[in-house]
Amino acid sequence: MEKARKELLEASADVQFEYESIKSGKKVVSVNFKIENKRKRLAKGKAPEEEIFIKNFKRLVEEFKLSAWQARVIVDHIPQLEVNKLLYEIKLQKINGKIANIGGYTIRTFHNQYPQLFNKWTSRDS
Repeated sequence: MEKARKELLEASADVQFEYESIKSGKKVVSVNFKIENKRKRLAKGKAPEEEIFIKNFKRLVEEFKLSAWQARVIVDHIPQLEVNKLLYEIKLQKINGKIANIGGYTIRTFHNQYPQLFNKWTSRDS
């Protein structure tokens, strides 16, 4: 059951479940399931992934002074772990006084790391 639960969590399935084994001594006598439709959960509130997306978007715009479209390209196309790693490195450079224009430095750093992504978005032909 645990394997199936993990596979549903990792997949793009609309359903997920949790379970609890009820034991009498060492013997499992029943299993309680909690089955949840992810779409209903999303309707009630933001999913954790969405909250991270929004947090990083706001951080890029407010703290790192990027435009909304630059921040959107980054959060839409770059893994959040990579985004956080680069922002941490940039923040250290800023703290050490090595950056005068944090917005320019930030977008240049992402552009250097992911040139194909930004060339796609800045190309006049597309």
